[in-house]
Amino acid sequence: MSLMFPKPTRRRKAAADTGKDEAHLRLIRQCQCLACGAEPAEAAHLKYGDPLRGKPGPSLGKRPPDRWTTPLCPRCHRLGKDCQHNGNERVWWERHGIDPIDTAIKLYEASSRGRKAGLPEGIIVDTMRAIVRRARRRMVE
Repeated sequence: MSLMFPKPTRRRKAAADTGKDEAHLRLIRQCQCLACGAEPAEAAHLKYGDPLRGKPGPSLGKRPPDRWTTPLCPRCHRLGKDCQHNGNERVWWERHGIDPIDTAIKLYEASSRGRKAGLPEGIIVDTMRAIVRRARRRMVE
């Protein structure tokens, strides 16, 4: 009788995508600060949202996925009196004349494509540093 009605096999649920990408964060930390050009940099997560460009808004108590990071030095990121973490993040970026979402998208594309292609880390970092330089140049213009 059991052959006619076999037990259904249980499917394992796929692990939820946590958005963690340590390899990308390691590459981000090798870039110069997007705001002031200083080194070393930290991976600064962008918290505000921009649905038109696929950036979700903040979730209560949750860090955004690692793809939404930019390199910032400790002073610009969290230690300075006027840093990204103090006050309105969107206004902070506007005051610096930088589009961090556009830069984060470009940095993640360079990082993920380079890793998928098996490029040496140094070449990926050079590409990402060039993206940061271009974004900073636009800030001055």
